[in-house]
Amino acid sequence: MAINYKLKKRYKKKFDNVLLLDLIESKTYLGSPKFSWDPDVKHSLSGVRNNFCIIDTTKTMSDLKLALKVVSKLSKKKNRILFVGFPKGQVSVLKSFYKRQNHFYTKDSFWVNGLLTNGMNFFSYKTNFLKNLKNKSEKEKTFFFQRFEGVLELNKKPDLIFIYNHSKNIEAFNEALTLSIPVVSFLSTENNSKLVDYPVLGNFNSQKSGELFSSLIMRCLK
Repeated sequence: MAINYKLKKRYKKKFDNVLLLDLIESKTYLGSPKFSWDPDVKHSLSGVRNNFCIIDTTKTMSDLKLALKVVSKLSKKKNRILFVGFPKGQVSVLKSFYKRQNHFYTKDSFWVNGLLTNGMNFFSYKTNFLKNLKNKSEKEKTFFFQRFEGVLELNKKPDLIFIYNHSKNIEAFNEALTLSIPVVSFLSTENNSKLVDYPVLGNFNSQKSGELFSSLIMRCLK
């Protein structure tokens, strides 16, 4: 997708129209059944259809643009961001990109409780493991690098945490909350957004929405 986030002001309306269309085509407006919603999300809905929540796409767009602006500003200042979780089909592309841009990453399924709140223990474990790498079995090496390849240079708390799927990463969010680290998070209508600094409500589980996110995040981090 040829979206350029850094558009001149006179092109803002054109960018908004393109982004809004992409969000609609990616079906980010599809929420969960109403019986499972968090009542706080009602202000971000355009309605309920067949007992399913329909998310207001203009609100999603507004929140997404704010989140991207925060990410872009931090990146320009050489601040470090920890990205937690990946969209479908974009793991290898984004892992390589985050690494080149000197940011951190970890998969949903490989989050280790205490990674941030027990930072000194993680630092000691990481240092000792790498120091004795030649004595480790292939199984131990695979286990270690699968979980920690994206945070090997994480020696202090990141300046921002970007959670791609809030429901799958509550532990990561709680650790960020404990350490007062600002959080951008993609939420579903089942999630409570009250404590998230930059919430983005929408369905980002499809292949198209993953491609859209990758396009946007790669452009605003360059």
